[in-house]
Amino acid sequence: MIKVLGVHLKDPNFPVVIVDKIKAFLGNEDIFEHPENYTDLIFEMKAEAALITGNSPYAEVRAVVDNTDDTTIPCSTIRVWVIGILFVVALAFINQLFSIRQPQIVVTANVVQLLCFPVAKAAEAILPNWGFTIFGTRHSLNPGKFSPKEHMLITIMASVGYDYPYTDNIIWSQYLPQYFNQSYAGHFGYQILVALSTNLIGYGIAGVCRRFLVYPAYCVWPASLVTIALNGAFHTDKNIAVPGPFKKIFTISRLRFFLS
Repeated sequence: MIKVLGVHLKDPNFPVVIVDKIKAFLGNEDIFEHPENYTDLIFEMKAEAALITGNSPYAEVRAVVDNTDDTTIPCSTIRVWVIGILFVVALAFINQLFSIRQPQIVVTANVVQLLCFPVAKAAEAILPNWGFTIFGTRHSLNPGKFSPKEHMLITIMASVGYDYPYTDNIIWSQYLPQYFNQSYAGHFGYQILVALSTNLIGYGIAGVCRRFLVYPAYCVWPASLVTIALNGAFHTDKNIAVPGPFKKIFTISRLRFFLS
């Protein structure tokens, strides 16, 4: 609890009520001398410690993200790379084509997350189980049921490739006669090198900053929670009964509720 208080004392995402209870727990010496008088507070601190140790300290993350991983579920499969690359090419083409339009039209990665599911399920039903083995690992056209890991990998590919490069406006400014009128900016070699250099610098800085922006538990990215929740809705078989108004119990799945 001392470590939790040190990390989350000024954390705006951590519940203030829990912080106050931790302060009351650590600042009361009588708790350690007469623990039988504070059973409820001690039990709550133990529960909070167990949650933080084995899961995320945030209730919103715990509600969406699983804290376990099934390593037997396939992820990097042939159908994932084929479907993912096709969608990335389509999104990149559409967004680049309409990038100079006002108002601008942008197709985001969530569209791919929705559309790739029926495409992948069709591939699951149609493709034969043909494959080959490399270094003891079998790669098949149809490794079985379309998994949530495959779905998420396609979504990640789309989220990385759907946007046009940062150099888009730079190239327009260089090439157009009313600006710098630099004809070499229209050559494909120059454009691809400038685009790759700026993007790779960004990815390199992101990799250096992982220990500050990714690994700490208090780095919560709300947009990622939305993507994970939608991915879970497509692959969750559980139908948990939820109480509704007028004492009615709803058992509809998240996928059926989304489709309706």
